[in-house]
Amino acid sequence: MDLTKLIDKCKQYNKVYLYGAGIYGKKTKRFLEQNGVEVEAFLQTSIHAPNCQFRGTPIYGIYETIITDDDLILVSVAENKQDEIISILKSKCVTNEECITKSIYDQISEEVDYSNVADVTNEKYIQVLFFHRVIEKKDDPWGLEVRPEMFDQYIRYIAENYNVKRFEEDWSDVKEKTLVITFDDGYWDNVEYALPILEKYKVPATVFVSTGNLDTPNEFWWDRLARLVPSDKLVEKRNELRKLSPRERDKALEEMEQEGNAFRERLVTDRTLTNDELKRLSDSEFITIGGHTVNHNALLYQTEEQQRYELMHSKKIIEDIIGKKITTFSYPFGQRDTYSDTTIRLLNECGFTRAASTVQELTGRDFNPYEIPRIGQPEVDLKTFARKLEEKWYMEG
Repeated sequence: MDLTKLIDKCKQYNKVYLYGAGIYGKKTKRFLEQNGVEVEAFLQTSIHAPNCQFRGTPIYGIYETIITDDDLILVSVAENKQDEIISILKSKCVTNEECITKSIYDQISEEVDYSNVADVTNEKYIQVLFFHRVIEKKDDPWGLEVRPEMFDQYIRYIAENYNVKRFEEDWSDVKEKTLVITFDDGYWDNVEYALPILEKYKVPATVFVSTGNLDTPNEFWWDRLARLVPSDKLVEKRNELRKLSPRERDKALEEMEQEGNAFRERLVTDRTLTNDELKRLSDSEFITIGGHTVNHNALLYQTEEQQRYELMHSKKIIEDIIGKKITTFSYPFGQRDTYSDTTIRLLNECGFTRAASTVQELTGRDFNPYEIPRIGQPEVDLKTFARKLEEKWYMEG
């Protein structure tokens, strides 16, 4: 079934229900509404709280809802859960159902439009984005690269359509959709390609720098790893190595190199900033530098002494180079299972006042300054980039 037939079918029924109030259901609701189909309600197998709703559409339990032969239920959940839902509907003698297949969902994702949607109502106004690299794509096994021409389009769009704040600024007065731009790691291309674009559109950004390879031609350890293992083993091996101490990790990489396997060539562009480049970044009125440890390990697996070293030593190195105090930090890898409450305490003791994670959520007024969520930005076309920004706010309700 194509989207035109789906819309036509919906318009033949008295009421249209969406079974599932997750991302499938919410996105389908928006698509139907923009095509003149009103959704009566979301349905779920069970309701955990009374008076649930999403953007004015109520959420009911299926067993408490009367469905007639004049009504249509769109099963808007992932395909691996649809058979279970169909069985529940059959037990209620419901026969007018249509499954939103993966193919239909992908079409909806391409066509859904979040413009002209009412502004956010839950006070989650801030969306912190994070990038890694701005460079002409060559071999990008980690999906970190955005080409300069695409980054230019993104930043121009942001400058023309959104309020932009610095990561370290006070956000308490924000009452409109606001973006914050950040970079992780400290690749050299941040100064060569990203900086001129940010300055061109007068958009501020924070660059979180891992200091272990500063002023050397050395690769970051994950780029070194990417040359030594096949693509289908990369994430698994990275997750193993990030738990090790720097010495153990480097020994493991050396042993892999001695095995003689080479799956990618060494690229001279896979390097970090020089000291002079870091200073150039910091000297820009649009750039703030933050910490990102020395060795880019998952801090959860390091001793308290090792964690303190990673925080304090990287902070001192950066401050000595740029001649300024740094107070912001980004956790390597950034998920909650890669740092601990001890890490947060040490950040405070070391003089950091704000820290970024990679939990993919919006930021509300009551955010924890040491666990600020951020949303990663792979390269996509401008239309998709713009749609995904608005989609995040829409999904929050």
